[in-house]
Amino acid sequence: MQIREDSTYAANNEASALLAAAEEQAAGLYFCLKLTRLWSASSALPASQHERMAQDEKNVARVYAGTLSEIADAFGQAIADDVRQRIEAACVIPPNELPPPEQASLF
Repeated sequence: MQIREDSTYAANNEASALLAAAEEQAAGLYFCLKLTRLWSASSALPASQHERMAQDEKNVARVYAGTLSEIADAFGQAIADDVRQRIEAACVIPPNELPPPEQASLF
């Protein structure tokens, strides 16, 4: 693992530690993003909270994309794509964190 020479992180001697920390941050952000998306789409969320949740989703998505962009800047797009794929494939939301199932209409 090597940091790109033209990266602002080129002086960092701990490339693997830098990547591991960035990957951990991105994984946490993706977990939050996925959870926020699930809740914002849920009818269990009070109507008064939908706009706030939609804004929170946009904010988390922006920071997640920025983190992946920083990884690409430091290590190259191929590494960033690999990190994104691994994070998104491994992200599992525990059942107790999920919004309640949608209730089927009785009519």
